Amino acid sequence: MPFNQTAFETDRTTSTEMAALLREKRISSGYSLDEMSLVTGLTASEIADVERGIISRSADLARLVGAARKLRR
Repeated sequence: MPFNQTAFETDRTTSTEMAALLREKRISSGYSLDEMSLVTGLTASEIADVERGIISRSADLARLVGAARKLRR
């Protein structure tokens, strides 16, 4: 993967890898599930399900990836 391309930008990332990356990014940025739900409009339960790979709806993933790209604390 080119140095300027993140795992969020490549289609070679599996849904399991994406879920782990999203969780890692949320935690490393210091966001709780509740805080992330405020940022994305998803419920904390929906985010937890996505992070565990239970839900992989593209709309939910797109919202989380978009939010994860902007996380900075």
